[in-house]
Amino acid sequence: MRWRLVKIPEGPVDQGPAAGRVHALEEQLIKAKEQIESYKRQTGDVGLGKDHEILRRRIENGAKELWFFLQSELKKLKNLEKSEFQRHVDELLSDLGDHERY
Repeated sequence: MRWRLVKIPEGPVDQGPAAGRVHALEEQLIKAKEQIESYKRQTGDVGLGKDHEILRRRIENGAKELWFFLQSELKKLKNLEKSEFQRHVDELLSDLGDHERY
């Protein structure tokens, strides 16, 4: 599956039942960034070459893209009827399962 570009909504997702999961994902992202900075300090940030930088950027961009996608989808869930809500959640979980395989 290929990810499509979506308009990035402004502001944090801080309401509803998904807020806890969103907060947990934010914490994981912060920890990952801290680990990267810690590794840079340990290695003296001498650089690991072009391939490493390309991979680092790819991972960072993928994490950002996933975050924005999840934020957008969670905002959509707030306004759905109960019958549509479950269908949309199932579709979202399927999409996330496809993303996990890449």
